[in-house]
Amino acid sequence: MTSGVLGVRPQNINFIAAGAQGNKPSYRAGCTGKSVDTYISDFGEYRVKPETKKFTPEMAESLANKYDVKNMTRDEYGNLLKELRDSGVISSKDFSVGFGGAVPYGGPSGLTIGASDDPSLDSWPDGKEKVDFTKLLRSCAHYCKNFSYSKDDDGKGEEICKSMSDSYDRLLEIFDQIGRASKQIK
Repeated sequence: MTSGVLGVRPQNINFIAAGAQGNKPSYRAGCTGKSVDTYISDFGEYRVKPETKKFTPEMAESLANKYDVKNMTRDEYGNLLKELRDSGVISSKDFSVGFGGAVPYGGPSGLTIGASDDPSLDSWPDGKEKVDFTKLLRSCAHYCKNFSYSKDDDGKGEEICKSMSDSYDRLLEIFDQIGRASKQIK
């Protein structure tokens, strides 16, 4: 493992229990709830405003002047996501999923969503380490798309994974636009 980069700890947000359990990491992740219009956090289940504003080339250029999506700290990444959410470009659900690097995994009491220590996922930075967040988002999107939960009798696991993958895909599209704008500026 690269020095300065820590593996993320599970958050144990469990869809069967619908509540947080166990250790709480310093970076929280909300998760999709019973429908695609909700997400679950430590504080309960919330409605999500599903419609978002269009991300324009002007927005991409403005953000490219402030952020290097291929070389950011965790704090810079969080600030960028906050700007995107506050401007209405991403939903609260997209923010929550992306902020914590949440992915599904089979926990001891059922399908669990949170930050996983699965070795197939890239480690998220902690502290001032700078990393390529497009690579991390792409890794999470791919993981969610390919996740298979053997005890998914009612299809909710597949629905949850698709919703999370969709959030990562939206974030990736925006980050790619910011990256292209950054290249044009330089």
